[in-house]
Amino acid sequence: MPKTGTLLAVLLLFAAAALADTTETRYFSATMSPANESPAITNVTASGATIITAVLRRNDAGTIVGGTVWFDVDYSFGAPATIEGLHIHDGAAGVNGPIRILTGLSDTNTLSAQGQGNIFQVVEVTGGSALTTLIDLVSNPSAHYVNLHTSANP
Repeated sequence: MPKTGTLLAVLLLFAAAALADTTETRYFSATMSPANESPAITNVTASGATIITAVLRRNDAGTIVGGTVWFDVDYSFGAPATIEGLHIHDGAAGVNGPIRILTGLSDTNTLSAQGQGNIFQVVEVTGGSALTTLIDLVSNPSAHYVNLHTSANP
């Protein structure tokens, strides 16, 4: 027969497992085009197909408390380009909204692109406006957009 202390420890372990955080994966896709910018960009031939994978962490109450966001962009540029940004904005179609989930690409951390290629970036979201956007992205994806900025069209 187990000792009372051992039984209590086993019960506590099972209780902790039942209340553990959970993860959930959501996928979002977008077609990127200079014509989708507001105002539309007409001086460049470019396009992109994007898949955003969000691995959400929820606490025992079901609230999203963080996550990992994977940016997977297949791009095509008609001329050489310097990529200065890849991120998610708050804002519906036709709205220039604030940047909320950044990948680390910037005017001081660029990528050179020509022709077709792929950008894959992984971002941890732990709090602040990025977490607020991640939470809203799950329930209201049309209120957000992904954007790729170049030095010619920042």
